[in-house]
Amino acid sequence: ARHGVDLGTNYVTAAYGKQFTHYIAQSLRNNFKSCIQNVKFFSLLFDASTDAANIENEMFLIAWFDRCGENEMVCTRTSFLTVVRPLAVTANGLMEVFKHALSCLDINSVSKQECAKLVGVGTDGASANIAASGGLKGLVEKELPWIFWMWCLGHRLELAIKGALQQTSFDLVDDMLLRLYLLYEKSSKKCRELQEIVTELRECYHLEGKGMRPIRANGTRWVSHKYTALKRILMNYGAYTSHLASLSVDTSVKSVDREKLKCYYNKWTDAKYIIGCAFYVDVLYPCSILSKALQNDNLDILSALTGILRAMKELDKFSLTAIDQWPTYASIIAKCTQDPDTEHYLYQSQELKNFTAATLYYTNHAADICERVSVSIHFTIHI
Repeated sequence: ARHGVDLGTNYVTAAYGKQFTHYIAQSLRNNFKSCIQNVKFFSLLFDASTDAANIENEMFLIAWFDRCGENEMVCTRTSFLTVVRPLAVTANGLMEVFKHALSCLDINSVSKQECAKLVGVGTDGASANIAASGGLKGLVEKELPWIFWMWCLGHRLELAIKGALQQTSFDLVDDMLLRLYLLYEKSSKKCRELQEIVTELRECYHLEGKGMRPIRANGTRWVSHKYTALKRILMNYGAYTSHLASLSVDTSVKSVDREKLKCYYNKWTDAKYIIGCAFYVDVLYPCSILSKALQNDNLDILSALTGILRAMKELDKFSLTAIDQWPTYASIIAKCTQDPDTEHYLYQSQELKNFTAATLYYTNHAADICERVSVSIHFTIHI
């Protein structure tokens, strides 16, 4: 049609559309097949994702060095290869998927002779992929012992930091993030009531920033999700606790739910929660910068290592600096005012329980937690 050719109506169907798409894909595949035939080596990258029917599929990319790249002596190229649906997400099932992907390059077996140009494989950190015994990695290395197997540095970093903060006070704060998000996730009524409280508080305290609902804190980008969710809590903490207090005595709410909300209110008004949010915003800040850097499309090895070293340096600086000089922590502590009559501390008009004990806890554990996170990052680049 673009060239003035009348196609009629015979080809305007889903079946012909599928057929044309197949030939377009085949043409693209043939183009990079000719490129791969002229390179000395290449690597495969693949990851799983679910389709509309929630069925898992493995998507493969192929990466190689192009010796004829523009403006550079050598440049890297990456191209889509194929999508394959595994029969089973096990080592053997993934091995069949791996063989199918190689067949798209006219490689008919996983053997030293056929796969001489394959030098690297990149996957996520699932045990079915990376386990040396009982995983795809182990099966492939039996046939191709030279293969360099790498799983996503950014994903590895996220998991390492997550592991470093387990069994610390972050578990308490993280539980609050999850339950607050679920509380407002599907309730337009609660969100409307919360909006009114947030508006009043912002007029009173001249709060900056947008957004009122708690943010979903779970996902593959663990650090960025947690960091953003923690900052939202610090911004609207008084609104959340005020709303919880109101809901816990609202007779239109089921008695069972009122008791649960009352329990949340009594728990989360302990100072260790809001002070913990400020503490972990500072701890996760250099990690979040590193996490975003590792997700950059133009990332190279040098930039990745530089970012990692910079994050470790920042964490080491935190561990050597008095906690009352940490930016977010110091700012939140300064905003906590003491009631002259009761001598209790308040933040955004919310009375905080056990304020002194909370500050003492984080003062005593600051260096240890920074060390945990720093060691986890160091461990990430030495796996």
